[in-house]
Amino acid sequence: MTASRLLFGMSREGLLPAWLGKLHPRRATPYRTLLVILPIVIILALSGTLQFLAGTTATLILLMFCLVNLSLLVIKRREQQTTGFRVPVLIPALALISNIILMAFASRESHILAAGFIGAGLILILIHRMWSRQVNQT
Repeated sequence: MTASRLLFGMSREGLLPAWLGKLHPRRATPYRTLLVILPIVIILALSGTLQFLAGTTATLILLMFCLVNLSLLVIKRREQQTTGFRVPVLIPALALISNIILMAFASRESHILAAGFIGAGLILILIHRMWSRQVNQT
């Protein structure tokens, strides 16, 4: 369900084709994204153990948290004085280190599948950018 909502939101932001951003007329659910995600989920569910899939999911989530904490460290370095909410540098640094250590506990296969998902995402981003440039040039 989360993946279908994520694709729906990305479509609404123009990051994915508009076809995915349509809601069902009566139920107001992103049914088209469900049609895309469902076969992927079924293949993944049948391809490995629950531990393998959980390890892959945990690896991807921890990687996302690593990127968030790294981003916070970069922002704090660029903007020394900010107004509003402040976080000591130690907090995102410790969180980044903790996430990296936790990722080390996932299996090598989980890391490979996570890398595959990241690669597929990067390919889709490149295709979308090339497609957007062609549309904008015409």
